[in-house]
Amino acid sequence: MRAASLLLFAGGLLVGIVFSLLFFLASDSRTSACRSRERFHEPEFPPPPLFPDPEPAEPKQFDLENLETKKYLFSEFAPKHTGKPIRLEHPTHLRQEYRLRKTLFVGVLSSQMYLATRAKAMFETWGQDVSMLAFFVGEDCIVPSELSHLPVIKLPGVPDAVYPPLKKAFAVMQYMYEHYVDDYDWFIRADDDIYLRGNKLIELLNMMDAGELISLGRAGEGRAEDTDRLNLLKHEKYCMGGPGMIFSRGMMVALGPYLDLCLKAVLYHDSLDPQFPWNDDDVEIGRCISRELNVQCSTSLEGRRYFYTDYIGESLDTQTLWRKPELREIITIHPIKDPGHVYSLHLFYRTLEYEELFLRKQTIDRSLTSLCQTVPSNLVPPTFLETNCAVQFGSSHVYDRNSIPVKMTHKHHKKKKRF
Repeated sequence: MRAASLLLFAGGLLVGIVFSLLFFLASDSRTSACRSRERFHEPEFPPPPLFPDPEPAEPKQFDLENLETKKYLFSEFAPKHTGKPIRLEHPTHLRQEYRLRKTLFVGVLSSQMYLATRAKAMFETWGQDVSMLAFFVGEDCIVPSELSHLPVIKLPGVPDAVYPPLKKAFAVMQYMYEHYVDDYDWFIRADDDIYLRGNKLIELLNMMDAGELISLGRAGEGRAEDTDRLNLLKHEKYCMGGPGMIFSRGMMVALGPYLDLCLKAVLYHDSLDPQFPWNDDDVEIGRCISRELNVQCSTSLEGRRYFYTDYIGESLDTQTLWRKPELREIITIHPIKDPGHVYSLHLFYRTLEYEELFLRKQTIDRSLTSLCQTVPSNLVPPTFLETNCAVQFGSSHVYDRNSIPVKMTHKHHKKKKRF
């Protein structure tokens, strides 16, 4: 009985070993077949690189069958307003965020005719309050030797005495984008008949993020008689060029690659319909921003309050400013055709600044007086109270850290003994 059971166990073990060998041979044959197929289909050439060199892009042709041309030229094909403008990515490192960039670059469209009058007056008055002021003229402009101190930039390939200055305006934007976009946070495209309060404008701009896509100024829609010619969409608003068009650095970075394309599209439209040309440079820059970046000029009430334009044609002299206190808050005034008015306006606004400083001085005097009456006498030495609290602040008194007694300074302060 025991021999029979051992015989059955040995037979089962032998059958198991045989089946295991057969299974191993079958799996090995399948693996070798797969490897042979892989060797058979192995490519003869090395695989393509992960990042191939981009092929050179063909120049875009403007024709009526091109959808991009239709979107730019014709309002029925233009993109609709979504309310979500494009935004740039913010810097990821502090060294990128806090680079030493200046605040404001002002690019003024001028010509040889007005360099000795308007440009000279602007440079000697409010031009000293901004980080950079440059007058852009055509390549055929001749700058007199007595005006060599003016910061004049000649635009190659742009005529000087052509009006409206469509090509000059786009060339100014392109020049600022190519040469100064990494050096300044804000850019202004302005005419040579504007007065600008640089200090007040810088205070306003410091409250906004220069990395955003911002187009700031006095929003316009065009006159009623120009509605058919301009062919703007209902939601499209452009910043008027007279009071100044202000762009953030983020806007300049995003708009720069499209400037040449937008100018070619406008010239192509004028060749198709010369009776209704698009020759308003501020409208076309605004159209370019709207069609390519889907951003409109700010329509806030501050735009109308800060950026003043005289539509009715009355002269805005200093007497008018004194009679209307609400006009004292304006930042830009347009138009100022007489250079003498520029000096008068500059004197007026300097007087306002001095008045504001005088009021601040009086507030500080009252605060110091109340502080001296409430501060305990044991906290400061008597000599400090006698020299700083008994005498009111005046124009002949200047106080700094040197006026504090020597024994109150940190350097000579005696340390208390520890017990």
